[in-house]
Amino acid sequence: MAKTARRTPTRSSGGSQTQPLQRDQILEEAARLFQERGYERTRMQDIASTFGVTHAALYYYFPRKSDILAELNLSALDTLVAGAKAAEEASSSASEKFQRQLEAHIRLVVGNVPLAACFFLYDKAIEPADLKKIRVLRRRYTEMLTASFAAAQSAGEFDNGVDAITAVNTLLGAANWMYRWLVVDDGDDPDALTTQIGRMLARGFVGRPARNTGVRR
Repeated sequence: MAKTARRTPTRSSGGSQTQPLQRDQILEEAARLFQERGYERTRMQDIASTFGVTHAALYYYFPRKSDILAELNLSALDTLVAGAKAAEEASSSASEKFQRQLEAHIRLVVGNVPLAACFFLYDKAIEPADLKKIRVLRRRYTEMLTASFAAAQSAGEFDNGVDAITAVNTLLGAANWMYRWLVVDDGDDPDALTTQIGRMLARGFVGRPARNTGVRR
């Protein structure tokens, strides 16, 4: 017996016209609602209603709300890893590489606060199998930046008296927390803001003599 092909869901665009519902549009709108209302208080129907469709239309892409949350985390990680690799290729020194990588991380937060919020919250709502994958990727990303920081220390460009893992986790923690207080006005330049914050955070480790802090590296 012949199978009926699945039709891509459409959304109303006014009048009698309809447009295909896009996966990226769902993710963007879901991130916005998760940030505004909270994950638990946002229903699939709430997301669907913004496109003028029923929640059943979302199931074509995401069978569960937690699938949307997992996909948002994976999307953020893809952006972070790509930014870190691009910074590595564009840098002329070890310290510049790390600063550019940190700026790429900050750029994610500055440029997409709702996505950043979903990346740092709601881990308990993600399915265990998905969360395991996400945590492995997060760890690999952090290790990438830690290696860059340690290379800058070995090159004598960063203070060699601090623990690289502790330093990177502290810097990323500061950058991650920005989604809680950051407000980007219409007249602000996101790139200039990113560079300013990245320099302020990363360059604090430059030009200091090595000393014994008592922390094991």
